[in-house]
Order: sequence, then structure tokens, then C-alpha cells
Amino acid sequence: MHRPPHLPALALTAAATIATLAATVALTPPATATTSRASSSAATTAPQENKKITGVIAVYNQATGLCLDGGRGGRDIYTHQCNQGNRYQQWDIRPIKGGDNWVNVATGLCLWMSGRLVTAYGPEYGCPMNQARWRQVGPGMLGTAAKGSGNCLDSNAKGEVYGRKCDVNNPYQKWWQRQP
Repeated sequence: MHRPPHLPALALTAAATIATLAATVALTPPATATTSRASSSAATTAPQENKKITGVIAVYNQATGLCLDGGRGGRDIYTHQCNQGNRYQQWDIRPIKGGDNWVNVATGLCLWMSGRLVTAYGPEYGCPMNQARWRQVGPGMLGTAAKGSGNCLDSNAKGEVYGRKCDVNNPYQKWWQRQP
């Protein structure tokens, strides 16, 4: 099944240096993309190239169709069947110097990646840190300011979420915006 052309693309990836953090998170849909189980009932808007993302969003994985979930138990990050209105699948995009924090609406914890580890931490533990600073680093790709990581937010059919070497051709590293 092909991704509806009106859904904007997001892929999460790790950046090499803080110096390159001048770019802001923006909607940049790729020319073509596919998804296996994306929710067709989600309300969407037409993508606008280079539009700053702010406020509450939800994202689903291109390869699995599963939504990025903040974990009911606290710090776990995984993917799960998309459910509109599920606060654990809603991410508040908060602009900060050098990027954006992704704060889970239900838990109040920040999306955080260090190497292969993807988890969530409270603001007192690291929202300002590089590992929790997300930004656009390529066509449809977001990244953290974690120095030397070079890892993208990746997933699999089992719902696991982890960091893995960035590959623009890997559909498991592509994340699409949907109505929260």
C-alpha cells in the first residue's frame, strides 16, 4: 500500500555536531514512500515544505505503520497500533536552541537517544542535553545533537525502537506525521 501523498514525512536520526544545528524541524516529504499499515482514518493536512513543526503531533513508522509510543510504564519507547487521542502517542514539539525537544504528552518525559539506546527522561535529567535535541538533518530526516552518534531512530515489526546507523533508504527509519 502506498502512503497517501498528503501525509508529511519525518524520520528521526542522530546528528554529528552541534554546530550543524541551525536547521529547524520542517515538513519535507520525499518523492515516494510506502507504508504497510498506516491509519487511513487519521485527519491530515497537506504538507508544506520547510514549515516549522510546533505543538502536539503523532508519528508512525513507514515500514510498520505503528505509532511512536511513550510507554505507559515510564521510560520505555516503542511502537504500537495507532490510536487517535492516545496521549502516549502524542509528542509536544518544543523549540529550543539548536533544535526541538519531543516531550511525551502523557508522561512529560523527553524522547532521548544515545547510541542504540532510545528512552525517555524527565526535564530534570536531560531535555536540554544533546541526546534530547531533535532537528531536521536531511530530506524528511530528524536528528539529535548527540556528537558522533550517526544513528537514526529505527524500529522493527516487533515494536522495538532503537538507534541504528542512518540509511535514507531504510523505511524503518522513516516516520510520518499523523493527526494526534
